[in-house]
Amino acid sequence: MVLPQGSRLFEGSLDKKYLFGKYRAELEFRTDKDLILTAQDNFWAFPYQEASGILIVVILLFFGMKILKKKIKITIVKEEKKK
Repeated sequence: MVLPQGSRLFEGSLDKKYLFGKYRAELEFRTDKDLILTAQDNFWAFPYQEASGILIVVILLFFGMKILKKKIKITIVKEEKKK
């Protein structure tokens, strides 16, 4: 459908910063001739940038602990009691 003297760019906004889970978007468009067009769509959202950052930190900590365990050996020294 061509909209005379109209724009193809429509902007929307959300009140959440990080989306996680399943969402439903609904569009209602009213034309000059009182025609109402509607559309619906379901989509999944996942904050992959934040999740990948957390995953990288966890992996670095895991390998850092493995390296530290190899380089540092902790031993417990028991003192003998003198009689």
